[in-house]
Amino acid sequence: MPASMLSRCIGDCAGGSIHANPASVVQTVNAPRTVVLCSLEMLVHTQATKERSMNCVRRILLNTATLLASIFCIGGLLTSTVSAQTTVQNNGTGTNNGYYYSLYTSGGSATMTFSNQYAGNYAITWNNVNDVVGGKGWNPGSSRTVNYNVGVASGYNNISVYGWTTSPLVEYYICEFGSVVNGSFKGSMTSDGHIYDTYEHTQVNQPSIIGTATFNQYLDNWGGSTIGQNHQVTTGNHFNNWRSLGLNLGTFNYMILGTESYGGRSGSVNATVW
Repeated sequence: MPASMLSRCIGDCAGGSIHANPASVVQTVNAPRTVVLCSLEMLVHTQATKERSMNCVRRILLNTATLLASIFCIGGLLTSTVSAQTTVQNNGTGTNNGYYYSLYTSGGSATMTFSNQYAGNYAITWNNVNDVVGGKGWNPGSSRTVNYNVGVASGYNNISVYGWTTSPLVEYYICEFGSVVNGSFKGSMTSDGHIYDTYEHTQVNQPSIIGTATFNQYLDNWGGSTIGQNHQVTTGNHFNNWRSLGLNLGTFNYMILGTESYGGRSGSVNATVW
């Protein structure tokens, strides 16, 4: 309450109690009313002050909450950006942006990274490797159309649709870049406008998805693909051709657009599959 108001109330109250002439009867009667009015006025003023204070507190809390929300939002975006960039060193499997990935390295070193620009994108760099095979695709594999674009590639032996089956254990390649020629020639077939030569080869006591084992490789070799252009592989055509030749497949494990390099080579690849 302002000092002038308080002084007036005190003066009114005091004035109502010190006069003894007849007029003082009225003034004395009015004194309690004046006190009540002063008290009410003080209460109203106090309540208004409290309300203003509460409004101020509410504004502070609201502004603080908004600031914290902004901080958490920015922090979440930063965290999301960082976590989306995955790096795999030498050996690893998992999923990234809805695609299965695999990286196998024997000797030397290799690093696989993924970007957010395209869900099926991967990049691998390797140095002085005995063998490296890595890429992105699906788990399990299946008869499907595999679309791909290889933007950059150097130091590789082959880039293929690559995968495994179990019971029987089979490692297979549908070679788009380079060569996988090895073993016994089984004939030729045409798919997606290209002629592939088919080979069968037996690996004895070699690394596999179930550990060291002896297993067959089915190899379809074309190798005439081009950098920076979209291509496709209809895997069902190859699977059916192998079966017609008595090259039976088992239960599908993973299938990727795999890049392979061996023999102490170094290089890199950046490719996208969908």
